[in-house]
Amino acid sequence: MRSLAAVFLTCFILFCSCEKEGSPESILRARIDTTLLSTETLAISFGYFGDEEGITILYPPHHAKTFELLNEMWEERILQYIPAEGFLGIDSTALVTMRGSDGAGPSTDVDTFRIMINVVKDEFHRKLIGRWNWIWSCGGFTGGCWYPGPDNHEEIEFRYDMRYIEKYNDSVVRDLSYFLIDTFMNGQSLVYEIGFENGYDTYYRFVDDELNVQGGDFWKGYERME
Repeated sequence: MRSLAAVFLTCFILFCSCEKEGSPESILRARIDTTLLSTETLAISFGYFGDEEGITILYPPHHAKTFELLNEMWEERILQYIPAEGFLGIDSTALVTMRGSDGAGPSTDVDTFRIMINVVKDEFHRKLIGRWNWIWSCGGFTGGCWYPGPDNHEEIEFRYDMRYIEKYNDSVVRDLSYFLIDTFMNGQSLVYEIGFENGYDTYYRFVDDELNVQGGDFWKGYERME
């Protein structure tokens, strides 16, 4: 296991990736978005706290093998998370930090954090996540190629929550859960076999920045939309 691969995200996450929500009831809520491999350990430092200060967990994640708040030297609070064996998808937790107490009164600096934890299988899976626009198809009986037109454009999406969305001319034609089956090398290309809840499975590969998908005896090329 790659120990503490996402260590100490405080400076980057807390000051660069947090978004303050605007509703009155959540004005102090900050959202932290993280992505890690299923073999990694996430560790987020929330800094140092005095004797009358600290962190309260509002709710724990549902898919953790290990989830704990570590007290390092000089009372540094480090939140550690290891995903459960075999889990891929989105997990989350929330906590409240309390600072500013003088030892006699309540804390004056209180913040609520919601932490979204996106767990992926490997770097191929991490790269796969997102929306893809169809740009060509080649192969079949003739070995020729064909391309999208104004009336036949396609889009596919792989999400962190292990959902696959396929659109044809902006209409959803498939909305399925997906799972990763196998991976192997074909020449210089790493090929992934991906299955879907309807029993269908096929093969995917990256060629430079393009995503190639096998469709029977032909291949389809997609470019990233976001």
